[in-house]
Order: sequence, then C-alpha cells, then structure tokens
Amino acid sequence: VPYIKNNTQVKNVLNVSKLKIDGRGFTPEVEIRYDLFSKYALECVEENIDINTIASMAKNVNFNRIVPFEEIKNRVI
Repeated sequence: VPYIKNNTQVKNVLNVSKLKIDGRGFTPEVEIRYDLFSKYALECVEENIDINTIASMAKNVNFNRIVPFEEIKNRVI
C-alpha cells in the first residue's frame, strides 16, 4: 500500500487485513469449517471496509454511445 501511494496518482488505497484464524480446521480445503471461516471473514470485512469511503469514490458515468462489438474486437486484437 505505501508503494502505491508513493509511486502513483491514486488518492485512495483501500486494503483488507489478512484473515487471522486460530487453530486447525481451516486448511487444507477438506478440513475447512465453513461456519467459522464465514464468521471470521464477515468480522474482517466489517472491521476493514468503510462503505461510505467506497461510495464517496464513485464517479458519475459519462455515457455517449454504444460501442459496436466489431469496434471493441478491433481495439483488443
């Protein structure tokens, strides 16, 4: 995150911390306790994501025409 802030024009860099889970039962996939994983994942999101900050970053879309598929294809290929 500091690299992005210091070396780009990006004003807001958001991040979510790594999910911290004590004990076994979460890896490998055959041992995942989905009930606990989901609980911890939701707590992590609630602690790290501010929906108002994300909403404030939104911009109005300027839509002036429908781009035909052939034009999109020609730009990509």
